[in-house]
Amino acid sequence: MPDEEREHEPLAKAELSLKFPSATGGVFNTGDEKGGGRTDFISTFTSSGAPPVIPEGTADSKWQSVLIAREPAPGILKLLTLNCCFQHDFTLTRAQWLWMANLLFFAAHLTLGILVVESAGRNPDSTLVDVWRTGRNFSSSAQLGYTVHLEKNGWPVRLDWIIGAIYFISALSHLFIVAAGPFDSFVRVLWRQLDLGFSYWRWLELSITGPLMLFTIALITGLQEQVLLAAVFMLSWAAFICILLTEAMSRPVAVENGKFDMSRYIGDREMFPSDDAGQKMMIEEQRRSNFRFRTFPTQIAVFLGVAAWWIVLQSWFQQLDDLKRTGVPDVYDRVHRWVMWSVFTTLVFGILGLLVTVRFQMLPPARRWEAELYSYVLAAVPKIVLGMLVWQHALQPDVTVAEALTLMNTTAVNVSALGPTV
Repeated sequence: MPDEEREHEPLAKAELSLKFPSATGGVFNTGDEKGGGRTDFISTFTSSGAPPVIPEGTADSKWQSVLIAREPAPGILKLLTLNCCFQHDFTLTRAQWLWMANLLFFAAHLTLGILVVESAGRNPDSTLVDVWRTGRNFSSSAQLGYTVHLEKNGWPVRLDWIIGAIYFISALSHLFIVAAGPFDSFVRVLWRQLDLGFSYWRWLELSITGPLMLFTIALITGLQEQVLLAAVFMLSWAAFICILLTEAMSRPVAVENGKFDMSRYIGDREMFPSDDAGQKMMIEEQRRSNFRFRTFPTQIAVFLGVAAWWIVLQSWFQQLDDLKRTGVPDVYDRVHRWVMWSVFTTLVFGILGLLVTVRFQMLPPARRWEAELYSYVLAAVPKIVLGMLVWQHALQPDVTVAEALTLMNTTAVNVSALGPTV
């Protein structure tokens, strides 16, 4: 059969469809116009008409799309389900495993978001955190003609809304895969991009939830000055966008017949079996140089992230030193353990997530899909830990955020009347 006719030949439904073994009523069809499937509005919307275009590897490659390649159940799942109910040969496509993982994370984030917003919303005034700005009082008697003071900027922040936004935006990202995954009309914008190593939806979500998490860390450690808060948010946002640029620059090589060489990235020299040791060494060095070029935005992201964290941690430690100089004994012992867990869990898992990203940029494009599950877990753990600790200790109806965060003796001080902590 000529290559042109083979390209337009409908692919087998069992190979391409995301649907599970149970019947779906023909809604999740594979675009086979001759298949006699449903022709109502729903099937028209969910079908792409012609067979969806999924990437294919070169003839000498064993790589397959996540919609085709099958994987056995993970070891921990086999243990929990008695080896998939004693089905030793049970497998699903990689897309199906990822779809189920996203369904699980969607349900978890949505549930936690509803829990936080519903319970904290009963007393919204207690969740407010004042944001301060530098003001000037002009006076001819002052040495410089003015004095500087701190005052509220008039835009207090509701901490429960920030935590809720982290959970709901994360849930929305997972919902995108859950809702679009089974429909062939979205193969091009979802599974094809995943095959080609471009998980744009994940980094767009992290570019919002990541800065919100660091913004929350800044608030619970006492950083309340508006310019510094804005700097922390924008620096962390820019860091995630830089990593998104790395993803966009790291695509597999498209060869002449429309297939992809999943063993190298654009810019990598091709290696042939006939190459001698010297040529292979030169090619490996060229690929390392291309790796440094592709990950240059990520290198910038490291500096941006360090700058954002330095502002937060330096402010936190400086406040503790200031309090220590006032004569408060054992000031470091008064630091709330839940605040420390929130800070260092977010920091450690952020570093681990960066290492995973860099590691899979070093591996061939064929293995980039494996980074998805690692990224889901490394992103979800700090969100859950931070959100639940803040909710449990600072967002309860019978306590205000100021009372939950103070390091002073609350029985001797009117915490609500305390001044700024910057």
